[in-house]
Order: sequence, then C-alpha cells, then structure tokens
Amino acid sequence: MELKNNKILAMKTVLDNIKKSEVKDQPFPYLYYQNAIEDDLCKRLIKEFPLMKVIAQGEFLEDNKRFSLPASKVLISKGVSPLWKDFIKAHTTTEFWHQLVDLFEDQILSIYPNFNIDFKPLKALRIGVRNVNTFEEVDILLDAQICINTPVLEKPSSVKITHIDNANKLFAGLLYLRSPNDDSEGGDLEIYKYKDDKFKFHGPRLIKDKYVEMVETVPYKQNSLILFINSLKSLHGVTNRQVTDQPRYFLNLVGEVNKNLFDLEKHNSSFRLLHQFFGFKK
Repeated sequence: MELKNNKILAMKTVLDNIKKSEVKDQPFPYLYYQNAIEDDLCKRLIKEFPLMKVIAQGEFLEDNKRFSLPASKVLISKGVSPLWKDFIKAHTTTEFWHQLVDLFEDQILSIYPNFNIDFKPLKALRIGVRNVNTFEEVDILLDAQICINTPVLEKPSSVKITHIDNANKLFAGLLYLRSPNDDSEGGDLEIYKYKDDKFKFHGPRLIKDKYVEMVETVPYKQNSLILFINSLKSLHGVTNRQVTDQPRYFLNLVGEVNKNLFDLEKHNSSFRLLHQFFGFKK
C-alpha cells in the first residue's frame, strides 16, 4: 500500500455511525460514543492487536508507559495484520477528514473564527499523513496510531494527569479496544473544566487539580470512542490504573496544522518564572 495515494477504502471508520447531534459543546467540543464500530470488527481488531514489542519498536517496556505505532510505520510493519493496516489507512484519508468536518465544523469555527483565513476552508485542506507528508505538500497531517499503555506492575499510577494537548493539534480521538480478559480498574479518561480564569500550567501543558473540576468520565470500555477539538479549554486526563498485568489498548487519532492554534505563554507558570528571573524569551 502507498500512504501518499490516500485512495478510498471500503473499510469503515469510527465516525460512520455518528450524528452531529452527538457532539457536545461544553466545556469544549467533544463526543463520547459507545459501540463506535461493528462488534465483529472490534473483536477482530482486539484479537489481531499487534504484540507489545511490535508497538514499542524495541524499546524497554517500562511500567505503565505509553507506546504508539504511527500510521507511517503501521503499513510497513510485518507485525501488523492486513485488517489493522486497512483500518489505520481508512483514518488517514480525505474522506475521514470530511466526516470529522461534517460533525465539528460549527464548533471549530466558533473556537477559531479566523481558521479559514489563517489556513483554508476546512474541506479545502489538503490531507497528508504525519511523518510521510510535510506541510510543504499539504495543509493538515493526520495520524492513526496503534497504542498501548504497558501493564502496571508496581503501584497504581496515571499514564497522563490533567493536561491539554500540543497547540498545533486541531483534534484528537481515542477508540478503546479493551481486552475481554482485562478485569483491571482505572485507566478512564476524565473531561475537565477550569474553576475560574485564574489558572496556570506547568510542564508546560499540565495543570494542577486545584484549578479544575471534573465534568465527565469516559470509562476505559471496549469499543468506546472519545473525540474532541483541541483548544486552551480541552482539559483531560487519565485516572490511575490499579496494578495489573494487562496492557491498555487503544487507537489514537490526530490532526495537526502547521502553526499553533492558541498561545499558552500567559498561562504557563514555567515560562513566566523564566521570563521574570532570567529574561527568557521565546
């Protein structure tokens, strides 16, 4: 298969069964949908999920660490099944992007009213694949990653506390592919909002609990989809996973543009301290 061709596949996507009415506007645009794909397809993807060592690409499998196999490597990997390759390819196409725009166009333009000026009209964006194409060729880079969080062997922990994503990321999505053998607790995704406008980040996109309150919990449940538009308000985090020998399995969807969509600096405590004491400049 050739990633650059982006030809239409018969393979279905996670957005095939979702209606615009499923999208929530607050505290930021997102959808949470159970049974996103056909049950048979979900079971086959779980059965054919690549081995941890394939996804980790030779790295040491640390306790509760995330590893991701991006689309650019999926289609050339001998350790990934043809079904998975087709599924990944279906989520890096212009057709998939148009599905997403049909659901979220109003919300994207509400958050970023100058998007059509700063970039192009949403459906006019040229689609490419991250780490295959470049912004010299295309306007938005998509990725569909096969991901794991490794087993939790020592003590309960979170793989990612409350945070927002990189400022050049327009959207992100997760399809949970929990194994039927997994009886562990935790690893749920939580949606947050700010308590007020007196907040600041550290690290630089992490935020302390005192600044936020939880809105909704998305359980780590087989065939559950969470997809959101990224912005300064798009706070989310993963709950502690209890000790378990089971990995956490999921598909990760990403769309990146060629410049930042929002500015973190005035809310970034690390930047402010560096600026104040050391004259740090961007």
